[in-house]
Amino acid sequence: MKNRMLSLSRIVVVIVVLLSSTTLLNAQGGPLNGAGGDGDTTVPVKKIDLSVTRNNGRVNISWSTIGESQLSSFTIEKSLNASTFVPVSTVSAKNTSSAFYAYSDEATATTYYRIKATDKVGSVSYSSIVVLSAKAGKVLSVYPNPAVNSITLTHTPASVGASVSVLNILGKTVANKSILFGATQTSFNVSSFSKGTYIVSIFNNGQTETTQFVK
Repeated sequence: MKNRMLSLSRIVVVIVVLLSSTTLLNAQGGPLNGAGGDGDTTVPVKKIDLSVTRNNGRVNISWSTIGESQLSSFTIEKSLNASTFVPVSTVSAKNTSSAFYAYSDEATATTYYRIKATDKVGSVSYSSIVVLSAKAGKVLSVYPNPAVNSITLTHTPASVGASVSVLNILGKTVANKSILFGATQTSFNVSSFSKGTYIVSIFNNGQTETTQFVK
């Protein structure tokens, strides 16, 4: 009889331990409720596609998103040098699986645009930079495009002090060089560049011309 009571006591202890363990897992957000596991991170927005075009003297800025979650707002930012950006306008996020936004701006010079996404705890992320040329009939061109090992830029005759820079889509300068006085073509070796979209910016005759190429 005594041995039987001891066995029953052990069973009760095991049950209590199991129940306590289950309660602890639920309280800590463990595997039982699917929260708190490794890699369980909410992404505020999975994708931002930005488009910028000219239309009847205005600049049409639109962007579409996929997978918004816990976002607070989007801020349209622009720059004249692809480095220093200023805010243009801020709109509230819709926080839906897919969404579309549009805005109208004014810009006469070559202008760079990007979208800043801010989540509800203040963290930010950015879209790729899109460049809007000062005029539709620009002289600056890149060949070949897409590029392989090198590119050749065709531009207006270079003045004294003319220079060219290549920036990645995030606005970081990856290469630059001076242009020979009077030259109308300048070559760049891009064999070491990573795959992606690049911005070419030439400062010449007191003006800046910009275009893009793909590697």
